[in-house]
Amino acid sequence: MERTYDLRRLKHTVGITEVLASYGLDANLRTQHGELVGPCPLPEHQGDRNNRGAFRVHPRSGVWNCQTHCGGGDIVELAATMEGGDYAAAARRLAHLEAGSSQAVRRHRHHRLPDLRPDRKIPPRSSFLPYSKTLRLVPDHPYLRARELQPRTTTTFEAGWWPLRGFLEDCIGVRLHDPQGRPLGYAGRRVSQEKAQRLGKWKLPHALPKGDILFNWHRARSISQRAVVVVEGPFDAMRVWQAGFRAVVALLGSAATPSQQALLSMAPNLIIMLDGDAAGRDGTRSIASALNCTPVTVVDVPDGYDPAGLSDDCIHRLLSPLYC
Repeated sequence: MERTYDLRRLKHTVGITEVLASYGLDANLRTQHGELVGPCPLPEHQGDRNNRGAFRVHPRSGVWNCQTHCGGGDIVELAATMEGGDYAAAARRLAHLEAGSSQAVRRHRHHRLPDLRPDRKIPPRSSFLPYSKTLRLVPDHPYLRARELQPRTTTTFEAGWWPLRGFLEDCIGVRLHDPQGRPLGYAGRRVSQEKAQRLGKWKLPHALPKGDILFNWHRARSISQRAVVVVEGPFDAMRVWQAGFRAVVALLGSAATPSQQALLSMAPNLIIMLDGDAAGRDGTRSIASALNCTPVTVVDVPDGYDPAGLSDDCIHRLLSPLYC
């Protein structure tokens, strides 16, 4: 049964500066006449990003306002905005912050302004919070069809178009898991080329421990008596999986962190199949060098291509002699 929370109480026991810090929204805010002021830090802000006075926070009353686009509200509205409109997730976040605050801090939070010097950053006070709710994504979309990803594949990987507002707005969502298979939340691949160039291709949950996970590891490890194929991104992994090579994982980048290297070292054999560009080549050399105790085979992806852009026939030609 879903736990219920007293939002009225949480509004009085959790300070808005804590909420800002927990989402990393406070980095560019400064104090000005008792307020926190700065450019709007909300991820989905569509107004002027260069307006240094657009976003205003009143710590004493616990309210915020974006004067150019996003509106405003109290801490519940702020948390719900960051949770993609999910008020249950917002309540859980606020309850988590309440539990992590001392009674002394809570007693005095609303009786004095935070002791902040101008432009001083508020240190984060909370760690990553997994998002376990399953979203109803649309498994078929022109972006996915252009990559020849079939609905059965995207459904298996819990990936698809998010048609509503929120964190995944205008994105293809992809479910992420920790190495044990527990859901962590969703990454969003921006479909708009303009947004992807301006904001980056991917949106990741706040404070996601990206360096500690391998996309699809929880599935690949169950058949890891075979070689494990290592690619860069989730769509690369889906294409390789769809071509029939099911033990495939993605780094979520072109480099492997020590935590990721530790996971990869558990595989009996590795096939590194990173993108056919300079970053992919450098990443391949680095991983092969770091995992010198694990048998590693390198697949040279054609220049300018990534695995997601290869045909099934090409993937088979590259992997079939090695994947055994």
